[in-house]
Amino acid sequence: KSLTHSKYDHIRMTVSMDYKIQYLDAEICDVGRILQTRVYHHLSFEPYALPYMPEIQTRPSQSQILLLLRNSVIRAILYCSNEQEFENELLYIELSFLHNEISSYLIQKIIENFFIEFHVVKKDTCLFDENTYQVLQSSIRQNYKQKSKYHLVKRQWRY
Repeated sequence: KSLTHSKYDHIRMTVSMDYKIQYLDAEICDVGRILQTRVYHHLSFEPYALPYMPEIQTRPSQSQILLLLRNSVIRAILYCSNEQEFENELLYIELSFLHNEISSYLIQKIIENFFIEFHVVKKDTCLFDENTYQVLQSSIRQNYKQKSKYHLVKRQWRY
């Protein structure tokens, strides 16, 4: 039986077991008997690619950049098991948007506003510590659940 819905038949998947597993855009790995999760990027296929959104076919507008960047940061927070992995992913996100000719000022402003929205204050050299990251991750998960339950009714999406 197929692992994906027929809507996504164009997505080719290879599943193997080792010290790490990649599935679509997530990676789970065993580091010293501790499971860690992060966003997975297949660098030979998508170096610095922006996240895919079917409704964006051409160069994204400023509102679409906001949506793409915000969704990238949320995905990173939900996927990355610790603040170090998140900081690495955030750097990758920034480089990806810079590589795609999005202004550094716009990138920084969107990220800054995102953290202000979730009451995160930047520390000196790094974004924040592990405890602050875990609180942010819980807050994002809670926010996501609250928004999702209004749309999911009896296993069907309602708009």
